[in-house]
Amino acid sequence: MSAYQETGFWPYLIIVFWFMASPSVSLAEEQSVFGIYILVEVNGETLPTPEWPDKVTSDGCKEEILSGAVILDSDGKSAEFLTVRKVCVHEDGSETVSEEDRGMWTGPYQVSGHQLTIQGDRAVLNGDLLILKVDTESESRTSVLVFQRE
Repeated sequence: MSAYQETGFWPYLIIVFWFMASPSVSLAEEQSVFGIYILVEVNGETLPTPEWPDKVTSDGCKEEILSGAVILDSDGKSAEFLTVRKVCVHEDGSETVSEEDRGMWTGPYQVSGHQLTIQGDRAVLNGDLLILKVDTESESRTSVLVFQRE
C-alpha cells in the first residue's frame, strides 16, 4: 500500500460507484474476484488490533487498525481503504487515543488463477477470503491482512 492519501468520506463513495458502474467484462469477472472485501483480521488478530503488538514508538504509542476494505472492479482497478488510530500508553498507565485517520490507495491488480497482485502486493483468493500480504518498507516484516467478500 503506497501513495497514502488522507481523505474524507465522499471520495470513497464516488470511487465505489465508479467501480460498480463499469459494464466491461474481463478476466477478473470470469475468475469471480471482483467485488468488495472487508478487513476481518490482521496478522491473526481480529479488529481492532495493532498491526504489530510489539512495535511501540519512542513515545509509547502503537498504531491500531480499526477497519479496512479492498474493492476490485472488473477492469483490473483496485482501491484499498484503511482506518487507523494511535493509542499511547503513558508511564502512569493512562491511555491517550488519537482521532481516526483514514487512508486510501488506488491502482491496478492482476489475476493468475487464485493468485492476485494488488498494487504490487501478493494476495490469494481462497473462497470468499482474500489474503493480502503486505511487505513493510521500513522493516523486514510482512503483514497478513484477511478480507471477507461482502
